[in-house]
Amino acid sequence: MSTTKKAFRRPAFIRGTAAKVAVGEAPAAPRPQAMANLGLRGNQFQRACLISGETYARRGHGQIIEVPVPFRQIGTADHGPHAGKPIIVREQSTIDLMGHLFGVPVAIECKSVNGARLVIETGLGLNRRVFVHEHQLRFLDTFERNAIPRLAASFLLIEFREANQVYALAPADYRTAAKGRKSIPLSEFQAGLGIRVPTMTCGVAVHWAVYVDHLVRKQGGGG
Repeated sequence: MSTTKKAFRRPAFIRGTAAKVAVGEAPAAPRPQAMANLGLRGNQFQRACLISGETYARRGHGQIIEVPVPFRQIGTADHGPHAGKPIIVREQSTIDLMGHLFGVPVAIECKSVNGARLVIETGLGLNRRVFVHEHQLRFLDTFERNAIPRLAASFLLIEFREANQVYALAPADYRTAAKGRKSIPLSEFQAGLGIRVPTMTCGVAVHWAVYVDHLVRKQGGGG
């Protein structure tokens, strides 16, 4: 059975914003007092991205959900005050948000950075902390690779809190930029790494739909 690929036409609120955003070209800086609402912690930035997705959904452009953190029961306590109660452990999470926008499958990992550098890895052994885990990058890669009809948007949303700036970055671009390095400076993003995501505009806190639109146009599906 043959299928016809529907022409993609960007909503007006995307077309107007996307025209102003290109690699290495940032939109006008938002007011600091407005951006303060994006949050001082990574989970608050994730919440802002989710609420933006819910706003897109209310406008009829798609559906975005927050991916729950998986937990697993590994046994039952056999003594002490918690005897008989299940022992629950947290498993590795995959990504933060998932859904579709303008008919395009979307998978997003949200990260927030304090300072002017994205620190890729800190500590050693049990104290080792990684900015983006390899299993998360693999999930984003697989999500995009297995998309039908070969068009999907899987990316990182990175907030530089002190600079009040947000960037969208493909997992492959993150790997390339992070290889052999301890950190990536904000200046590298400002020079063209990833796509600047407008904030506090078009009725949303983090206007990440602009990046989805960028990918659609890049793959020749724009209208």
